[in-house]
Amino acid sequence: MDEAILDHEELEERLKAKEKYRKIDEVPFDFVRRRMSVVIEDENGLNTLICKGAVDEVLSLCTKVEINGKIFDILPEHDVRRRQIANELNGQGFRVIALGYKEMPGASDEPAYS
Repeated sequence: MDEAILDHEELEERLKAKEKYRKIDEVPFDFVRRRMSVVIEDENGLNTLICKGAVDEVLSLCTKVEINGKIFDILPEHDVRRRQIANELNGQGFRVIALGYKEMPGASDEPAYS
């Protein structure tokens, strides 16, 4: 799946990902957590943890939802709608993963995330 994403070099160039972001740490995928995580630092020094993995696993960790660029506490209707979308896509034969992120407080030069 990662290879399919990485095949879109034009997106990486348009976003200037290598110039604007630096990978700080990575927690590899494992079958217990059913997710993997990376921590990136942007050009302003902000660290962001990005997590991707099994829909149920990632959604169970989320406390907020971003809708049209605004952050809200998750309401029951948000959760129902997210799961409905995932189920519909799974029913159409798509492999669905969830993606979540969290901005992390300032840390030392090379923090260790686990």
